[in-house]
Amino acid sequence: MQGTAQARVVLPALPSDCRAQEPHAALTVGAEVRSILKRERNALDSANARVGRCAGFYDSTVEEFQ
Repeated sequence: MQGTAQARVVLPALPSDCRAQEPHAALTVGAEVRSILKRERNALDSANARVGRCAGFYDSTVEEFQ
């Protein structure tokens, strides 16, 4: 990589957590819709927290190179 060689900058690896995918809540026949919705919202909360952690990692990495 010519750009990296010229800049002599090696970025840290992205945390593996940042590449994780959050699965949807399982749809179970006969399950109450509200319980499925509650599990789906928990999965969304988890995914949103991951986005926050990854954005923080990126922001702190950018600050190091400024």
